[in-house]
Amino acid sequence: MKKESFFKFLFWMLTTLIFCLVIVGISIATWAISQDPEAPKFVALIWWLMILFFGIIVTAISIFVYKDAGKRGLNKWMWMTIAVYVPNFIGIVLYMIFRNNNESKCLQCGKVVKKEFEVCPYCGNNLRVKCSNCGNNVESGWQVCPYCAGKLK
Repeated sequence: MKKESFFKFLFWMLTTLIFCLVIVGISIATWAISQDPEAPKFVALIWWLMILFFGIIVTAISIFVYKDAGKRGLNKWMWMTIAVYVPNFIGIVLYMIFRNNNESKCLQCGKVVKKEFEVCPYCGNNLRVKCSNCGNNVESGWQVCPYCAGKLK
């Protein structure tokens, strides 16, 4: 089983399980409230509205991460599973941190490119500056190569 299909299966399995548990729980709570003639009837409505609100938030996070991860070449299903099912919004925070570690901007055209690219695919600008002595990648603006101590141009 490929990684992506494993996470797709895991996402839908967890979603189905949680959906079933929520429906059973709400049904039991609604039945219990209906058995007590003095219980306020709006309590069940409040529970249904809270579940609906939570469902909308989870759906919005899922759609955002699925589309955004796809644009960035990341595993859509894995990140959607993490973003939705890691509690307290830690999963979405992890995704937001990780998604930005994979890219940088071209200094010439300003387009977003992956960090591992040697040249910009949009304008052809060389993204890596190499030391003329040893050939290692160096940052633009450095005066001396940290690998061979050679002077940079």
